[in-house]
Amino acid sequence: MKKFFAIFSILAIGFIAGCAANIDEELVGVWFWEADSSMRYVLNEDGTGERGFPYVIETFTWEVEDDELHISRDAASRGQVRNEVWEYSLDGDILTLYSRQEYGVVLRYFAEGEAGQNAELSGIWERDQEDELALTFSYTFNHDGTGERGFPDDTETFTWFTSGERLFIHRDTAEYGTIRGEIWAVTVYEDSLILENKQVDGVSRYYTNVYRPAPPEENYPEHEDE
Repeated sequence: MKKFFAIFSILAIGFIAGCAANIDEELVGVWFWEADSSMRYVLNEDGTGERGFPYVIETFTWEVEDDELHISRDAASRGQVRNEVWEYSLDGDILTLYSRQEYGVVLRYFAEGEAGQNAELSGIWERDQEDELALTFSYTFNHDGTGERGFPDDTETFTWFTSGERLFIHRDTAEYGTIRGEIWAVTVYEDSLILENKQVDGVSRYYTNVYRPAPPEENYPEHEDE
């Protein structure tokens, strides 16, 4: 009898191991959608996950097989695909998904890393230009993650955060057909700023700092009254 239970235990363990989800550890983490950084994928190492916008989140389980990402949604509305299959490729911190069920659907995501506001960006940056008589385009990055950009008589507002060497900008409003969520590679060197767009090839912008605010008050040590 003991021998029977020993064999049964071995078979059971083997069965469970065989049924365990096949996980690509490089996919584990949080990923931002390039078109709108408020939309995120969360892929957990136990094969569970969630995705969506802050106001609507759905859960799922996932695994990989032959360079394909298989997603089984925990719930799906009538007419929606419950079991999705995506071919995927990784290029550094860029994840590209190609739908195997809907022709032409390609989505790109960027790894979250350590998200927050890069203090080096806080301030006002004016774009470098050859024509000194032209109106100056500028960026204003505030400590609280809000910002403004544009020309003196035509500006737009946005929220922003950084993750590693990425700058994520979410425009408060966007005209139809324009990108609302922007992703830029950012380089800051002393008073120089270089922004390289990660969604449109060949778009780079150069800026010079003209105002750098003091650090937020909460960063200063508190002094007791004598």
